[in-house]
Amino acid sequence: MPFKRVIATAVLCSTLLACGQGGRDGLSSREAVAAPPTQPEVANRAEGGFLAGVASVDASWHLGASAGQFAATGVGIDNARGFDPYMHSIRKVGSDILGSRIFTRALVMQGNNGKRVAIVANDLYLPNDLLRRRTAQILAQGDTGIGIDNLAITVSHSHTSPFYSTPSWGTWIFQDVYDLRFYEYMAQRMAEAVTQAVAQLRPARVGGTAFYANDVRGHTYGPTVSPLDNTPAGQPRNYTTRQAYVMTFQDPASGQPFANWITLGVHPEWVWGEEIMNGDLTHAIMRVLDRETGAMTIMSQSETGTSGPHKDQRAHPGSSRREFQESNLAGADHAARLFADRVHTALASIKSGQAWDPTQFMPLQQDIPVDFFHQRFAPPTIRPYPGLSNCNTDQLYQRGNVGVPVVGFPDCERPAEPLIEAFEANSPIAPGDVTGPLTDQLLALGVPLPTSYSATALTAVEEQATVPIQAFRIGETALAFCPCEQFTDPALNLISRLNRVDGDLHTGWDWHLGYPEDLRKPTEVDYSESVGCTREGEGWSCPHPSRFNENRLQMSDLAFRRMQAQIHNDASGWEDLQNLLHAESEPVEPAEIWGNFTHEELTEFGYDLVIPVGMANDYWGYMPAYREYRAHDHYRKALAGLGPHGADFLNNRLARAAAALKGHPGPSAGPLDTVYLAESARAEALALGLGLAAQAAVPLYEATLPNDGGQPQILEQPQDIPRFAAASVRFVGGSNYTDMPQVQVQRLIDGNWITVGDQTGEVQLHLDFLGATEIFAPDDSVSLPNPADVLNWRLGQFEWEWTASYEAFASELPLIEAHERGAGRPDQPYITPAGRYRFVIQGQHKGAGSYTLTSESFAIHNAAEMPMAELSLDGAELRARLGVTVIDTFKRGAGTDDTIETSARTFGPIDYNDVAESPIPWARPGKNIHTYGEGNDDDEFYCHRCSFRPWRDTGEWERICASLVRASGEREQVCLDNIALDQGQARFRFRQALQSGDTVGFARGDLRDALGQVNHNELWLEIP
Repeated sequence: MPFKRVIATAVLCSTLLACGQGGRDGLSSREAVAAPPTQPEVANRAEGGFLAGVASVDASWHLGASAGQFAATGVGIDNARGFDPYMHSIRKVGSDILGSRIFTRALVMQGNNGKRVAIVANDLYLPNDLLRRRTAQILAQGDTGIGIDNLAITVSHSHTSPFYSTPSWGTWIFQDVYDLRFYEYMAQRMAEAVTQAVAQLRPARVGGTAFYANDVRGHTYGPTVSPLDNTPAGQPRNYTTRQAYVMTFQDPASGQPFANWITLGVHPEWVWGEEIMNGDLTHAIMRVLDRETGAMTIMSQSETGTSGPHKDQRAHPGSSRREFQESNLAGADHAARLFADRVHTALASIKSGQAWDPTQFMPLQQDIPVDFFHQRFAPPTIRPYPGLSNCNTDQLYQRGNVGVPVVGFPDCERPAEPLIEAFEANSPIAPGDVTGPLTDQLLALGVPLPTSYSATALTAVEEQATVPIQAFRIGETALAFCPCEQFTDPALNLISRLNRVDGDLHTGWDWHLGYPEDLRKPTEVDYSESVGCTREGEGWSCPHPSRFNENRLQMSDLAFRRMQAQIHNDASGWEDLQNLLHAESEPVEPAEIWGNFTHEELTEFGYDLVIPVGMANDYWGYMPAYREYRAHDHYRKALAGLGPHGADFLNNRLARAAAALKGHPGPSAGPLDTVYLAESARAEALALGLGLAAQAAVPLYEATLPNDGGQPQILEQPQDIPRFAAASVRFVGGSNYTDMPQVQVQRLIDGNWITVGDQTGEVQLHLDFLGATEIFAPDDSVSLPNPADVLNWRLGQFEWEWTASYEAFASELPLIEAHERGAGRPDQPYITPAGRYRFVIQGQHKGAGSYTLTSESFAIHNAAEMPMAELSLDGAELRARLGVTVIDTFKRGAGTDDTIETSARTFGPIDYNDVAESPIPWARPGKNIHTYGEGNDDDEFYCHRCSFRPWRDTGEWERICASLVRASGEREQVCLDNIALDQGQARFRFRQALQSGDTVGFARGDLRDALGQVNHNELWLEIP
């Protein structure tokens, strides 16, 4: 097809670095640059004061695209459930379920000096330089006043949304191949969000604060031990910055917020291994906060590189029930609730002026300036290319173990490891016996042996070879945008350089020192006992970094001093040209080592609030500080694109860029930076060329597509349901290329149909694709299309059938519905109200055009399926087991069908239904068990794929009665005075003596729970 040839051409151009001609970025935001203009003239300049505007644009693209990194590898739609004729997925299984819509949101700010900046947040896996350039090119065609210099694009790093926007082939291993259709689609969506936000500019006052937020994250790789010198390495599981940041934008007259920009460092990985397109944690947070604050929430990332979700109790005890990742989509709501509560506290502190951290707080202000700095730099002179598969040379020098970049992409592969181990175990002389002494001699002579080496990542991960440095000033708040997955230490170092506190420079985590006093904020795990090394003889002893291990590490005095030097020594000078040969060589003498960071504080140009933003504008990989880069090999070091001093390289420039907005000279550009302008010009031309190619090719491609078959209509109406169940509607809509139906659920309230649920996580969609036949094993997920369906599709006769689902449930969480926006945080757990509901559907059909469908109404009622069993007679008493369920077989862990038999566990007093019976082929019953230590007391249970929402697991009784029915029809009801049952065992004695032919048991309505639900199921025993 012509479209596929265009994709191939675009990818080839990117790989060969040789397509198109065009303008270039300037060295500085203050210099003139070639077309397309990077600093469009600002229209409608403010007379004074501060303006802000926000907008949200749907960017859900198409089902059939893979749902990000966690999608399975294969072709087709999830194990032969269907086949996508539009070929959205090439090497990943495509999605056929939409869990929540995807948005791109923009925040535009304009100062009293007339300058504007824009922050765009999207749900891509990685930030793309070419996509940012393309968005700026589109904006340059209008009068938004936003160009490449004052446009910051941040990504959520979602692992469950489509990512087809980069021609860098290395990322295709984790995601899917480049697609011109998606590239131009996303650029247009982001440009539209900025355009709408500019149109919404309004007078505002703004304030901001850092706030405690360590509830939903933990250090990703945690503690480890350096393999060569036995020093403690890595960092504690609860060592993130332990804070997030919020800026709130309010109407000056009413004080009501209309936008909140939140920066949180975390890997959004709550929905693991599912073919469900969704927004994961960040969208759950935005839904909660949008509704409770009445403002639009925009979310960006901070120290993503070392912040992951909690997988066990290494960061928080299991009793706090934080196995969010394990409980899938419902778990995202649990995590969102905890984080949203922290945001509410932070917003209240801004309002009251009572800061959690006075050094990180900007009070509400209105008449403030806005400014921006943007400059492109060449990579470090010692590593003038984007690095990939970084290999530490210690293994080579001390053991003779050669590392090979790229072979283990993205890691450094050491294929000789088994041979080296065999030599070390069985031979009198191992390779390291030769290479080790030789290395020591060469280093002692001053030979600049490199500490690491790598392959180039240009076109593999990095799309181009210049490093964008960008900073915004919003009054007394500094925003520093790192083109990286930021680590904790660089984020803290950047704050300490730019705040107003002199002498608080953060140089990195040190197991010997532990947490500095100003970082000992509230936390559930105290690491104070795990720090502190002691001198023992001629060496040192340090506590093992893992708190599950009572061992101590023994190391030489030299190893200890080198560890300290790598962390705390001043790194100033490593970039100087006279040190070029030695900048990546580590001296033997600790005093000569360049440590984590340059010891430069810019207090004179400091800010009230400093926000380090990661995953912004471009992707230069993970960015660990020098000690973490050197201490041990790991995945997050292998993808550090700027070499061992990369974190300091970025922080030097980011800090000075922010300081330049308050009078500092700013980062200086050297000769190599000037040379690399040609590379930036190539990238600018490529971004434009790909956009123009898409604009030319996509309409031609779409002209070849057939009409969608049938006419939009409802095929299956929703049925009445109790709680802990799902209502659904099935309908004919457009194809996955044409349609992504907007579905709302409305409730009849006071005679009016009011929207109470939408696709921000409450209404799910499923699409039936063309039929497919699996040709390999299910794990391979490879299938072929049904020829008859392909023919019908090509003839415009294939009917695309969609299903929408809505769950009715009760939750342990306080949540509000769509119509309650701005109502504030609820103080009661959520329960879906009883009443009449309906689905309202809007979509697009190629052939019929726009359509609107409204389902018949359905009831959500207070009748429920109550567990009851084991009716028996004990003399004149009726005995029964009520409410509880006894289970002795569970699924082990998350996302697996493996089962484990354990001792019987009782769930109650009322064990509610776990799974939603729905035509959406995802939910499956079965409780999962999560065990921690010895015994059963700390075991946790959850249902990994039972429901899309956070259902309550158990409940309490409010009334328990039983009924007697005589053969004559006479009835008697008796109720228990004490409803605190032992293991669900209940005894009933009727006033009348039981006779043959009587029936005893539970009629509808005999049982009522604390939610107001009554049993609709019955259970009877006939007296013989």
